[in-house]
Amino acid sequence: MFSFILQISANDSQWYLLGSGSTVTEYVNVQQISYEPETDTARFWIKDIFPDCDEHLRQYEVNFMEKTLLLLTMKDAKTGEILPSFKNSPVPPTKHLIPPEGWGDKVTNIIAVHLGKPPLYTKSSYNWVKINTSKYGNTYILPDFFNFNKEANTCDVWVKQVITWPLQGTRTHKYRFFFADKSLIDLSAIGASRTPITANSENEIIYNTMKNLIFKTK
Repeated sequence: MFSFILQISANDSQWYLLGSGSTVTEYVNVQQISYEPETDTARFWIKDIFPDCDEHLRQYEVNFMEKTLLLLTMKDAKTGEILPSFKNSPVPPTKHLIPPEGWGDKVTNIIAVHLGKPPLYTKSSYNWVKINTSKYGNTYILPDFFNFNKEANTCDVWVKQVITWPLQGTRTHKYRFFFADKSLIDLSAIGASRTPITANSENEIIYNTMKNLIFKTK
C-alpha cells in the first residue's frame, strides 16, 4: 500500500530544486516518496511555484520496470483542491514512456537515488548516433538501448529528432520496427497505429540502420 504525509513548504529540505525559469520554479519532494516493491513503482510529488505566487502540486507514479510515468493528480498547493484543468480533462490519465534524457529521466533518477535503485537507463552520458541530416535538423538513434524480439522479429529503438527549421526543438520517441512486413508503430504516441514504411523516407533510413545493426550483431 502507498502511504505518505505531504508538507508543502518549498523551503523545507525535503524539496529538491529541479529547475527555475522566468515562468516557473519546480521542486521534487525527495523525502515523501512511497515505493511499492511488488509492482516496482513509486509515487512522488512535484511542486510548481509561479511568479504570481500561485503554487501547484502534481503527483506522479513511476514504473521502473516499464519505464513509464503516470500523472495521478494536480492540486492547488494552498487549498488542496484539484485543479480544474486536471479534473475537467476529457482525456483520462495515461502512462507515458520516459525517454532517455529530458525531464522525466532526470526526475525519475532523483527518485531512484533516494530509493537506492540504479538509474532508469545509465549513469554515463548517452551515446546518440546521428543517422540523418536534413533541412529540418538532425536525427539520432540510441543503439545502446534497442530491444530486439527474435520471436516477433521486431525491434524497439529510441529516436531523437533535433529540429532546427522552421522552429527549434527536440522530439524523442520510441519506435517499434516490424521486419516481416517493413512497418512501424510509434510507441510514444498514444493511440498510434502500425503503418508501412515509405520508400526513401527518414523512417526507412532508421529501419535499414537498425536492420543492418541487428542482423550483423546477432
